[in-house]
Amino acid sequence: MLVVAPTGYGKTATLARFFADGDWPYAWYSLDQDDTHPLRFFQHLLGALRLVLPDLSSGELCDGDAQADGCAVDRLCNELLCLLKTDTVLVLDDFHHVDHRPVVALVERLIERAPPLLHLVIATRREPPFNKLPVWRAHQSVQEVTAADLAWMQSEVEALFANHAQPISREDAELLATRTEGWAAALQVIHQALTHDTGATVETLVRQGSPPLQTLFDYLAIEVLNVQPPDVQHFLLHTAILRTLSPTVCEHLLGQSTGVALLESTPGAELFLFRVGGKLYRYHRLFREFLLEQAERQGIGAEHLHKRAGIFLCAAEQHEDALYHLLAAQDVTAAAALLESIAPQWIKEGRAATLKHWLDRLPSALLQHSALLLYAQGEVERLRSHYDAALDRYQQAEAVWLSENDRVGQSRALQGQAQVYLDTVRPAPAAQFLKRALKLLGRAHREESAALLHLLGENTANRGRASLAAKLHRAAERVWPAAQTPLLTAARVQLRTGKIVQARVRLQAELDTVAQAVQEQPPEAHREPLMLLSLLACWMGEPENAHAYAERGLQRGRAISSPIVEAVGEIRLGHSLLLMQDEVAAAASYERAVQLATTFGVARTKVEPLMGQVLLAGNRGDMLGAELVAREALAIVQRTGDEWMAALLWLALGAVAVTNRRLDTALDALGEAEARFQTSGDMYGVTAVHLWRALALVRSDQNEAARADVRGLLRLVREHDYDFLIVRRTLFTPRDHQMLVPVLQLGLTIPEVDSYARELLVHLFPASGSLYATQSNRALAHPGVTLHIQMFGQFRVWSGVEEVRVWGREKARLLLQLLITHRAIWLQRDQIVEYLWPDLGLRAALNQFKVTLHALMTALEPRRQAHAPSFYIQRNGTAYRFLPPPDSVVIDVETFERVLEQADTGTDPPQRIPLYIEALALYHGDYVSDSLYEDWVCPVRDRLLRRWLQSAHTAASLLLDEGQLVTAIQLSEQVLARDPCWEVTYQLLIRAYVQQGNRAQALRTYKRCVEILAAELNLAPLPQTTQMITALHGS
Repeated sequence: MLVVAPTGYGKTATLARFFADGDWPYAWYSLDQDDTHPLRFFQHLLGALRLVLPDLSSGELCDGDAQADGCAVDRLCNELLCLLKTDTVLVLDDFHHVDHRPVVALVERLIERAPPLLHLVIATRREPPFNKLPVWRAHQSVQEVTAADLAWMQSEVEALFANHAQPISREDAELLATRTEGWAAALQVIHQALTHDTGATVETLVRQGSPPLQTLFDYLAIEVLNVQPPDVQHFLLHTAILRTLSPTVCEHLLGQSTGVALLESTPGAELFLFRVGGKLYRYHRLFREFLLEQAERQGIGAEHLHKRAGIFLCAAEQHEDALYHLLAAQDVTAAAALLESIAPQWIKEGRAATLKHWLDRLPSALLQHSALLLYAQGEVERLRSHYDAALDRYQQAEAVWLSENDRVGQSRALQGQAQVYLDTVRPAPAAQFLKRALKLLGRAHREESAALLHLLGENTANRGRASLAAKLHRAAERVWPAAQTPLLTAARVQLRTGKIVQARVRLQAELDTVAQAVQEQPPEAHREPLMLLSLLACWMGEPENAHAYAERGLQRGRAISSPIVEAVGEIRLGHSLLLMQDEVAAAASYERAVQLATTFGVARTKVEPLMGQVLLAGNRGDMLGAELVAREALAIVQRTGDEWMAALLWLALGAVAVTNRRLDTALDALGEAEARFQTSGDMYGVTAVHLWRALALVRSDQNEAARADVRGLLRLVREHDYDFLIVRRTLFTPRDHQMLVPVLQLGLTIPEVDSYARELLVHLFPASGSLYATQSNRALAHPGVTLHIQMFGQFRVWSGVEEVRVWGREKARLLLQLLITHRAIWLQRDQIVEYLWPDLGLRAALNQFKVTLHALMTALEPRRQAHAPSFYIQRNGTAYRFLPPPDSVVIDVETFERVLEQADTGTDPPQRIPLYIEALALYHGDYVSDSLYEDWVCPVRDRLLRRWLQSAHTAASLLLDEGQLVTAIQLSEQVLARDPCWEVTYQLLIRAYVQQGNRAQALRTYKRCVEILAAELNLAPLPQTTQMITALHGS
């Protein structure tokens, strides 16, 4: 093992503590300058080894005046082979004192010939010149510990001070770790200063020129700088101004060719010089400050050196380093000129934060007279989503260019202002600036004119006029053929014109290329390819893909510190979560997006998350809330002129109105949406309008009026490949797919689309689609909703989103409970009567049954025609059964048992645990707990309770095996809350507490088990339970 680090990094202390605490025998040899003679080195080496191997020969290994050579090393290795019985370590500390060729050769031979049980550890300030070191590295036979490994991290610094009764805050620990780069010697000096000066703070002690740092600098002067040869000292003091050292810049700075040789031959680790890649190096932060101070004391002019370095690095196109040195040399004019030349490229590369850093270091007076730098400031502020500040800078740049009579510059400043409104999708003001900018350009500036025409095309699409946008893009390509319509712009136009599939295919095919290009470009808000793909996936009903794209886009927004990209990411994440039916998380994402939009002051960005909130409010039956949010969003859109977004808002409002049976509101909203979609040329939107209007009319029994919309819906779906709008869950598909059945059944009666309607029914409902599509079942009117039934806990029923609260007859609920409990069989009428009216005579009971059955069917199917058969309750002579088509009803008990079956038959615990958790969460209470005293309920109730207890125990056991102790304990306590005598769960709890190291709680659990079993069952615990506690006492 090689441990290589500069002085003060704790090499010796770390190794000493490690071996003192370990079980290995070890020999320690601390070297100094007097050990450079091979014979002396070898004799001292033998002395160190004899401390752990007393039987090691003395004279025989190195006789008298004999040389300590390879033969002596071989004899030593042979004897060690015989004597060593266990792994033993030989530590050679401070090896940098003797890393000259004779001693290095001996040690290299010792390493090569050492017996398997001898392990060498070499601690040194610089890398030893072993010839075989590259070979050892290639064979991975050498372990290397560097200064980076020994440096103290923030958490370790915090723990260090706390352990020495001098606790510091996390922020102070972070400051220390950053300032000292984890250098142990510096941390020790600062700790001592804090101990002796109680009024001192970490911030003052690490400040340049503080007494602790001066102490360190004195130490470095003695230990490091003063012991170097004059040429190395000259090199160090003259290159200290450099943030990064390379051979070429050192050679230029020193004015001599020896700079390259010195950099490559200087012992880097010993001089706090670390490689940062290739032939690039840097000094340790504090060591560099020390060198700069020493250079100043010796009268070495730093300003002159900075100027030389800045000029050279500028020519070498190392722009950031050049700016640093030019500003350090007080040459702000040269720095400003350099920034003017490189700002456009940095903007294209997405380096707005870097550009801002250097712009902020220039005097404001200088900036005010440079239109290029004012424009660059505008670009920076726009990309940081500081839109008001961006507009101000663009306007200042425009004024400077106007004073200089620079029409191209003025056009550029106007384009910048338009870009603000394009980024925030405010097409009305954007159009004014783009037209003014285009007017200022003459025929000679065809490339710039083409770029403006493309932006006009994008803005026109934002206004909902896609056909005109396409003409503008074609005009741009005619003006400047090389100016092809940008891929992302074209994809957005396709999105807004309903070419969903084409946009998705186009973006997906070039995703890798686009993603790579965008990583090198500034943030583009809603134009980000990942955001577009996420929205397209929502439109196409692919929630998992939408979620993945949104997550990646959100990460990019955070990584580049762009609030608007982050806001759009939250919006698209909310859409995907809405499709995945995680409405709580969706609402949180939408709210975060609104808050971000408020932060950067662009109301238009709130519109899309407000649309999501409209859909959420409609889903939970809050129609008033949905209308209020929709009106707020529409007011914003009206000010900005985005008619396509307005169409989406009207569509969302119409959809939730249909879901909540508000026919008049639905038809009005859908009419507004359709007009705007038609103007935009968005056939996807038009198709969605047909869908929801057909649903509205069918739900209000206006089938004849609905025929035109059903025909238009199915024709457009087939023509544009929009089948996903029906067969998947998209943002504008009914949440309850059963709503589509009556619409598609109506399509079966329309000759032009009947075969396609049948195909969709079968595809959408594999278990019952054929049944819905057959002529003989057309009379069986589908209610157009999914029936959700909760049997666990309080009995509840929902017809779609509406809870059934009016039952007509008290026993109607009980009749439904009875039929569902016995849903696997046909119940004879006499059996039902005996269950529900045992105390009535037969005639009276039969009359009660007839009236109750009618009340039940009316409660479940309020729009069922008189004398029509029930969709849910089938009759066979005098027998009855709850037997709806399987797709149309969701019963929590069935879901509970189906998911548990999947969990029980699984083999992979990480996959089984979520299934158990999902199923157990459905158990809101005992089976139909509001019918406690019905005899026919008890057997089912008891069976399901046992099933829950067994499954909960199994899940807790799996969680325990997976190390999820807290969740295992919580679930076990839930089991005992339902059955305090479930002894195996006490055993599991004891195991969990033992694994937590909580012996006291394990003992208390056992005591609770003993007391409850005695009180409830008059029994003692099982032997297995007692043995667990006996073992615990024994340990």
